[in-house]
Amino acid sequence: TSLPRAADETAARGGSRVDALDAMIRAGLGFIARYPSLTQLYVAELWRTNRAWQSTLMQVRQQAITVIESVLRDAVAEGELSKEIDIPLTASALFGMVLVAALDWQSFQPERSLEDVHAALSRLLQGRIGGSPR
Repeated sequence: TSLPRAADETAARGGSRVDALDAMIRAGLGFIARYPSLTQLYVAELWRTNRAWQSTLMQVRQQAITVIESVLRDAVAEGELSKEIDIPLTASALFGMVLVAALDWQSFQPERSLEDVHAALSRLLQGRIGGSPR
């Protein structure tokens, strides 16, 4: 529920769809920081089959992906993002980016603040990681 709320609050403030995706990244990082055990369970169970938690975890993933896809579709329709993007794959990539970056942060760089990690992922989302053209 934190992802749709982040998107809705951004829209209510007049933000763009990319701003909504950025708010959703922040919300995802916050969720993972609050519930690290759930995230660890998700990753541990991800590739295992016929496990008790698998269907629940897949529902959680699908709910998140559905929200991300919806915002991506709106962003394409509004011309904020290219019509050439693969929406399902891009949604999965954004979900995975937050998940893996948060796990790395929690496991190997816990001294970093949520704001710092969010800022790094925000730059990635907004395509601001390239160097100056030569």
